[in-house]
Amino acid sequence: MWQPLHDEAAGCFEIRDEHDKRLYRLFCVIDRKATEHGLTYPVVCYLDGATKAVGTTLPRSTYVRLGALRREYLATSPRWILEKLP
Repeated sequence: MWQPLHDEAAGCFEIRDEHDKRLYRLFCVIDRKATEHGLTYPVVCYLDGATKAVGTTLPRSTYVRLGALRREYLATSPRWILEKLP
């Protein structure tokens, strides 16, 4: 399930999955302007991830860090990406 984030992490999205009463989250930014910054196609850029128990919350600092990672990524030109693992 995709969810848009807000406040400090506005512009980021989270992908959620649940197993055994734990939520697994991947945090991403959709870069529709990637082609203007050296990439061939628009991309979904993975920023970070987290796990938590169902019914709990992540600390505010997680969302502040996500917002900073998003701004840092979007400020790069050409965009930096990991094309493949070594």
